[in-house]
Amino acid sequence: MKIVTYNVNGINARLPRLLEYLDEQKPDIVCLQELKAYDDKIPAKAIEEAGYGAVWHGQKAFNGVAILARGEQPVEYGRGLPGDPEDEQSRYVEKPVILAGDFNVIPTDEDVYSVSAMQDDALMQPESREALRRIIHQGWTDAIRARIPSGKLWTFWDYQRGAWQRDAGFRIDHLLLSPVAADRLRAAGVDKEYRGREKASDHAPTWAELAE
Repeated sequence: MKIVTYNVNGINARLPRLLEYLDEQKPDIVCLQELKAYDDKIPAKAIEEAGYGAVWHGQKAFNGVAILARGEQPVEYGRGLPGDPEDEQSRYVEKPVILAGDFNVIPTDEDVYSVSAMQDDALMQPESREALRRIIHQGWTDAIRARIPSGKLWTFWDYQRGAWQRDAGFRIDHLLLSPVAADRLRAAGVDKEYRGREKASDHAPTWAELAE
């Protein structure tokens, strides 16, 4: 079972790339972020025709999330962040056992092309990293580093300053697995080449493969 987290940076603007990815890779589960569209603007028919059931929590700006399931209709257990009754940003829908998405945190210095270039960025401040560590220390497993413990492995390259061409990226898209899911982990990685396609998202699909 291939489970993907993918910040699409606007589902309507990137729809051809998303459908292309679904057709070529045929992932079983896809967790999307930054839909940048309200529910009535989500291209539900195109997703359905691609063979995926879906649940959405749409919104404009840098919000909006969805879960797609190949050949199935996902069952939604909840939306919005627990403990935040004023949650106004569509950034969260829930499935059990896996926390997947764009966390906007660079976990370690090894997860960035240049520590000095990013040292003042919120993505790698001690407070940001500590917040992610607190989550992981609850018992979650970082799928990527569980299978690829070291080395350059980026999930995001900015559109500016030739970041893609220079491979000046960093890792902020994560899949955190519960103990049961971690026991089933077989492989993990980043489908980097999709970032290099025409009018692509600035994120690459990031995935984990679990045993059935």
